[in-house]
Amino acid sequence: MLKSKYTVSLLCSLSIIFFSGCNNSSSDSSSSVPNTPPIIISSDMELMPAEGGSGTSFDDGANWTYWNKGALFEWYNLGGDYLDEDLVAQGNTAWSSQTVSDTDSVKELVFDVSTLVDSWLNKTLSNRGFLLKHQSGSGGPIDFASKEHANVSYHPKLIITKLNSEILELAPIGDTYLTASTNTLTFGQETNMRVRDDMNLLTWFDLSSIEDASVLEAQLVLTTTAQYTNSDSVIGVYAIKTGEWDSSAPVMGLANNYLNDENIESNPDVLLHYSFDTLAESDGASFLDGSADINHAGNIWSCTDESPSGRAKDGSTLTPVVGIPGLVEMSQGNALCSRLKYEAGPTYQGVGNYGMSLKKSVLDMAGEEHTDELYVRLYLYLGETWGENILNESGKRPGGISGTYSATNYAAGWGGRRTNGTNGWSARGGYVAQVPYGYNPLQGSTTLATYLYHADQPTGYGEQLKWGLSLNGSIKKSRWYSIEQYLKMNTTDGNNQQGSSGNNDGIVRGWVDGRLVFERKGIRFTDMDYIKIQTADFGLYYGGFGNTPYDQHIAIDDIVVAKSYIGPKKLN
Repeated sequence: MLKSKYTVSLLCSLSIIFFSGCNNSSSDSSSSVPNTPPIIISSDMELMPAEGGSGTSFDDGANWTYWNKGALFEWYNLGGDYLDEDLVAQGNTAWSSQTVSDTDSVKELVFDVSTLVDSWLNKTLSNRGFLLKHQSGSGGPIDFASKEHANVSYHPKLIITKLNSEILELAPIGDTYLTASTNTLTFGQETNMRVRDDMNLLTWFDLSSIEDASVLEAQLVLTTTAQYTNSDSVIGVYAIKTGEWDSSAPVMGLANNYLNDENIESNPDVLLHYSFDTLAESDGASFLDGSADINHAGNIWSCTDESPSGRAKDGSTLTPVVGIPGLVEMSQGNALCSRLKYEAGPTYQGVGNYGMSLKKSVLDMAGEEHTDELYVRLYLYLGETWGENILNESGKRPGGISGTYSATNYAAGWGGRRTNGTNGWSARGGYVAQVPYGYNPLQGSTTLATYLYHADQPTGYGEQLKWGLSLNGSIKKSRWYSIEQYLKMNTTDGNNQQGSSGNNDGIVRGWVDGRLVFERKGIRFTDMDYIKIQTADFGLYYGGFGNTPYDQHIAIDDIVVAKSYIGPKKLN
């Protein structure tokens, strides 16, 4: 059979479908992160499990709950998703199996995986790697050497024999094991792996080098270094199943009637259009010059101007550049550039967190005090400096909708001001994860979210709700994305009784490049008929309480606020 190879050029082609463009000079380059393994650039490879880095700070790999913890991509089934030889999800017919006897010795196990590898090579199945699990017999632990083991001869390998008698020996690009005893730690850098009745082993290989050749045989070879079973145990091999990119056609909206958004403001449903291409106030001049956010004006500038001096990742002073580091124009015209600014000082809110606090009121846009439904769309670009190895810190981004009533007695919905049904609320744009560099195929990606304050929130702070209906809710650096959020207020009975007048029928939705990636229904924002949507929010905030360790840069463009679905721009 013919084999196909995923290359950078193909990924660029796919990015037209999956993303909003392709930049061959992307910061996804190992040269930007010294002393780390080369980055996996194939679209297929990105969807293999994450091995994860070493140390508790880098627990970003696969575990019992996640196949990529760094990106917060979860298994549907705890302990790993897989297909058996009959292509049954979580089935019991192994592609290959071996009986392991407790001989207290080091020995090789050879699994005939020819049929499975053939399915990967002919694209019947997507190659996500092998999952080994206890199948029958003793459920005691069996240890195996990982690719990090000191004895190289013990490392896992995949031996492929072609019809022309050529033999290839492939080393794994990743391996780890999953244990039910913890859903937080990952073990991708351990020297040993374990299979037990509640532990599964994962190992995966890059097959993209196999071109134009037919395979006669494929053997997966693992070395067991210890057995604690007291009797025979049968281990089966299954095909790992992870997620897929949503490659469906984007859902177009009213923007599809206006080439490059030109004259889109003439649509009766459109309340605001900022292209930042002119110095007119109607085109976002007060955003560009910072006058709409005096307190953070130093963090906002026109992308045709140089960036302000700041702190680099290594602690040195950033050299100013036009726009932001790595910026690629989406189209002819300008954009708004911003940064999360590093500030030395104590760790508390307001120091080293901002960003910007830009917003636009419904009153300014529509001449009405408030509304019940709103769509906000913008284009977002994460610069080269965004989230490089920042761990375990979420934040807020432009593209939210709120009704915080901040200058009234009803002020709530931010900064721990809890929503209780009688006061303000918010659904700000957020992000929940910045995938660290080193041992993660999605390194440098950021998973988007909605940060929601509502009347039924479980704690005093908002809920950070991941945009996770598809993997497209995780976006890459150095590319433009269309980001849209919709909010519909819940209905009320008009009696304005706390705890009883509000119905659980509010809605929040989110789209990336015209594909639905988030939906939350049944929300109760308020019990009061006078609490509505007040503003479209374009804030940028780090955390939480932590200070950003260095300046991080973004750009936004082509903001549209409307009463109906907007969708991505219509391009040439």
